[in-house]
Amino acid sequence: MAGSVRKGPTDRRGLFDRLATWALRHRRRAVAAWLVVMVAAVVGSQAAGSRYHNDVSLPGTESQRALDLLQQQAPVQAGATIQIVLQDPKGLGADRDQVAAMLVRVKVLPHVAATLSPFARAGTVSADQTVGYATVVLDGQVQDVPAAAVHRIIDTARQSAVHGLRIELAGDAVTTAEGGGGAPAEFVGLIAALVILVLMFGSVLAAGLPVVVAVFAVGTASGLLIAASHVVDVADFTTSLTVLVGLGVGIDYALVLFSRYRSELIAGASDEHAMRTALNTAGRTVLFAGGTVIIALSGLAVLGLGALQGVAVAVALTVLITMLASLTLLPALLAVLSRRIRAGLLRRAAKGRARPAEGERWRRWAAFVQRRPAALAALGLAAMAALALPAADMRLGIADAGNAATSTTSRQAYDLLTRGFGPGFNGPLVLVVDGDPAAAAQARAEIAKVAGVAAMVPASGDDTVAGKSGTAGKSGTAGGTGGTGGSGTTSETGGTGGSGTASEIGGSGTAGGTGGSGTAGGTGETGKSGAAGGTGESGAAGAAGKSGTAGGTGGSGGTGGSGGTTGSASAITTALVIPSAKPQAAATQQLVTRLRTDVLPALAHRTGATFLIGGPTAATVDFAEAVKSRLAVFAVVVIGLSMLLLAIVFRSLVIPLKAALLNLLSVGASLGVITAVFQHGTLGSLIGVEPGPVEVYVPVMIFAIAFGLSMDYEVFLLSRMREEWDRSHDAPRAVREGIATTGRIVTAAAAIMVVIFASFILDPNRLLKQFGLGLATAVLLDALVIRCLILPAAMQLLGRRAWWLPARLERWLPHMRLDAEPSTGQDMTVHPAEGSAVSGR
Repeated sequence: MAGSVRKGPTDRRGLFDRLATWALRHRRRAVAAWLVVMVAAVVGSQAAGSRYHNDVSLPGTESQRALDLLQQQAPVQAGATIQIVLQDPKGLGADRDQVAAMLVRVKVLPHVAATLSPFARAGTVSADQTVGYATVVLDGQVQDVPAAAVHRIIDTARQSAVHGLRIELAGDAVTTAEGGGGAPAEFVGLIAALVILVLMFGSVLAAGLPVVVAVFAVGTASGLLIAASHVVDVADFTTSLTVLVGLGVGIDYALVLFSRYRSELIAGASDEHAMRTALNTAGRTVLFAGGTVIIALSGLAVLGLGALQGVAVAVALTVLITMLASLTLLPALLAVLSRRIRAGLLRRAAKGRARPAEGERWRRWAAFVQRRPAALAALGLAAMAALALPAADMRLGIADAGNAATSTTSRQAYDLLTRGFGPGFNGPLVLVVDGDPAAAAQARAEIAKVAGVAAMVPASGDDTVAGKSGTAGKSGTAGGTGGTGGSGTTSETGGTGGSGTASEIGGSGTAGGTGGSGTAGGTGETGKSGAAGGTGESGAAGAAGKSGTAGGTGGSGGTGGSGGTTGSASAITTALVIPSAKPQAAATQQLVTRLRTDVLPALAHRTGATFLIGGPTAATVDFAEAVKSRLAVFAVVVIGLSMLLLAIVFRSLVIPLKAALLNLLSVGASLGVITAVFQHGTLGSLIGVEPGPVEVYVPVMIFAIAFGLSMDYEVFLLSRMREEWDRSHDAPRAVREGIATTGRIVTAAAAIMVVIFASFILDPNRLLKQFGLGLATAVLLDALVIRCLILPAAMQLLGRRAWWLPARLERWLPHMRLDAEPSTGQDMTVHPAEGSAVSGR
């Protein structure tokens, strides 16, 4: 038999034997249970709806500090904004009434905090008077405002586009709301995968089983994920990514198990024996392979970025569910359909007996590589290095409306703003000043002279905001001593001196004066009118600032207590820095760095004020820097844990090191292709993308997922080589047999993953296009170039040294015995044909 399990005299059943027995005995119950779970998850999630939330917080970064300061001191200005872009070739002057009426209707919509007319301040209408914009301030950040509310704003505004007035809308909220809505790319991938499986197995029933298992797993995982969005932060693109990965690995894992089951039936095994052998061999491979993907995704936790951590957990959960479905649902389905599957397989096997033995072509290919290992390895490495080369110039960012389809309102508004105000207007930097207005004015003057700055404009109608109540003036001063019963007018009969009201503190706040006409701040409110009569009552206490004391005695108003001490004059001032270049340009990123490191620190030293550069464009720069600064630690964690797992499984030190290097090569080539297509524009027009930055999420997610999937194929292939090595200790033979027995299944599994991943290139979302192309490229290169060329050549060159493990490390490393009780102390070596080999010593 191709696969056998050698057990000691006690013959105690292991985990996978018990799993096979359970699947056979409870086949219908297992299928029903999975059906109930999936239906409950899907129906429940549809009833509850999703509450996706993109956690874009970056604790410790300057853009986050700027946002926190605005949210604390001026929450209205901290909200996201939408620009209602107006164009009239005849000039906007004649459209004032029409625009005003439109803004009135928009202002009363949900989640709208304020609206600002383009005619209320300078700088909002182009020099030729044909393009202008109104601003809609939302009551939260983009992730906090429902897409339905944004669509309502869009529809309400565009209803006024009549009589030659053109209206388009821009802003991150609009771009996000317009995202998605394309064709269901995953269905295209599923159909292509089904076609490959039918060609492989010659039967729709056999081909459909891996697809059914994957759909069950992905449906369950997606339902649970949507439900989880009500409890934890789940990014809006997470579900699409989990579907992408779940379908790929789900079909992959089920295919490995089914192929082994099929080969055992063709060899004459009974249904029960075929099931046990498949689970004891390929089942262990699936478990190890899924474990490597989960470990790789778990490494994202070290990045400390909330958005990526949520995505990593979601994808890892999806992989776990697909793994469980492959190990429980698939055996149950095989048991239910065993008679029909056996009859079809034996019938087709009888027709194909005249053909060469399965694996013979792959054996000849391996022998060809072994005759020229150095030259072929060098050729493969050179090709992979050439593909990886563009990644050295990778620039991270977040695509804006300038990369959107030309049919969208956000893209049309982007183009209008560029035409009217310049390319940098679509991604302004937000200058936040915590200090007196003189410092803010000085900052605006100096920044306007910096190279790369096109203009400085106020962030809103009033660029100076106060402290809590927003009423403080420029520099608060302490109130004087209480006047005669406040500033009230003389009355016939003496009333009670009203309490002098201090204006709220501005910034760090000035102390309020006592009652009387003492005012706090430049425009602080006066004390309430206390009527000072002939014999007025005692003057009431002025509203104290920090240390304001009560007013004095009565009489004619009496003297009030001394005013509060003068606090430090402070206000929050905001302004927009308009770059000369578009938001995604490298020049804009360099401008952010120059302002933060060269211009503003010196100004802060001279004025004592605090200057922060924030806004979405600056936040993108901060996110990219955060990813770059932590990428090395992330890579070390992922590679280290994966190498440790491989060392335990294959009892070798060289194998894990070689696997890590080759997997890094495939990931690097994948990122190089993404950079060439999406950043440099190479062949980008073929998939409908324009040149722009690589999305900040992509490199780390591609690294984690592709590295884990590469380890899948490493386990599939090397497990068979390890089996042959344990049996014959003939290194060249181990290489040939490993390629011969796994070449067909690895190639088929890779082809299915490639078509599923590549189908997401059809999605209109730029982020999903990058994920689809990157993962498809990584799997394709890993299966064809690395597993079929570089790996066998490297193993041939290493020879016996490939299986070397120092004796001390051999004693220290634990032994994997998933199919046996540790207490038996028996030798448990599993010899799979397409599965994993774990030697217990």
